[in-house]
Amino acid sequence: MTNILVGFAAAAVVLSACASAPLAKPAPAAAEPATEAQKPSSPAPAQEADAAAGEAPPLLQLPRDVKPVRYSISMEIDPEKTRFRGSEDISVELARPRSAIWLHGRNLHVSVASVSGISATFEQVNPEGLARLSLARPAGAGPATIHLEWDAAFDRQIVGLYLAHEAGDAYAYTQFEAVDARRAFPGFDEPDFKTPFEVSLVVPDSDVAVANTSPVEESAAGEGRKRVKFAPTRPLPTYLLIWAVGPFDVVAPPPIPPNQIRDRPLSVRGIAPRGRGGELQFALATGADELQLLERYFGIAYPFEKLDHIAAPDYTYGAMENAGGILYREEILLFKPGSSGEQTKAAISSVMAHEMAHQWFGDLVTMAWWDDIWLNEGFASWMASKSTAAIHPERSRFSSARRRRWTSTR
Repeated sequence: MTNILVGFAAAAVVLSACASAPLAKPAPAAAEPATEAQKPSSPAPAQEADAAAGEAPPLLQLPRDVKPVRYSISMEIDPEKTRFRGSEDISVELARPRSAIWLHGRNLHVSVASVSGISATFEQVNPEGLARLSLARPAGAGPATIHLEWDAAFDRQIVGLYLAHEAGDAYAYTQFEAVDARRAFPGFDEPDFKTPFEVSLVVPDSDVAVANTSPVEESAAGEGRKRVKFAPTRPLPTYLLIWAVGPFDVVAPPPIPPNQIRDRPLSVRGIAPRGRGGELQFALATGADELQLLERYFGIAYPFEKLDHIAAPDYTYGAMENAGGILYREEILLFKPGSSGEQTKAAISSVMAHEMAHQWFGDLVTMAWWDDIWLNEGFASWMASKSTAAIHPERSRFSSARRRRWTSTR
């Protein structure tokens, strides 16, 4: 994310809740109650599972004896409404029998909860969104499926799943870094839990739906709505998901052709609020050049199946490196010839290079915990300077200062 401080500040929100807890990832045993060592060495499964129900809430990170392996999520998103709905199946592996599962969910009204057919209750246990799923009876070790249904209010503070408006039109976007995916759906909202996501968005017929991957199927959903199903993602952490819904202009130039690094064409689109698609031309042209330079420099093909550059009104960050769908503040992506100058071009070039570098540093390779976010940001900033200097040397002297000014924190 641009600015670097945004990532640190967001991570600090999590850490502040448990200032005395160590930053290093705890071993699984650290999540167990202090009396665990005093129990029989081979407890009966029911005893072990019953003990799990009464264990103390984890201090900083979730226990590692429940591992998510896949999400299948359906979201009903209408930007003209005040609330959204969702349902999901999370495939998990249980390292031991459990009668309670810790996960995240913040300000969500969960109406249905079960684990492999066992009824459960969902409870948020602290303001930061730690939640406990309590099972009616223990679930055995091995694969299991968590099923949840919920609804919640759209956020209006540019976190989670939030609403924005421009020229009388309503839009919905997501901003999940660092710990705000839990505001949109229940899950395991930590960066080292990387899983594939299968996403379907139910949206108004007249709206465009955008996610991390390309649509693979569209069908009628009734009441003037359509269901858009997207291809499964690569393994991703929750904070890199992107959903955007609204009456967008979509500009789709010809795909970037294969090269010595990448053996397939790459679809790159620009997405802007209605009526502003014509302002995407500069960003799409310069972004294509920068992306191919990054591929040559790394010797690794762009790691996702498509790339969307998405302009958002009222976005208080500079940009966010969601995998396959980068979100930008409007003035950092849209360029209007005749009213914008060379410094604007320099800032757009620099921010785009920074966010595209994150597709490798942060998205393909992700830090295990937030205390290493500086690695993501450091590499992305370094590559932004290199690529801008290589492709647009006449703009490089403007880039750093202009990018810092345009991407200041809130």
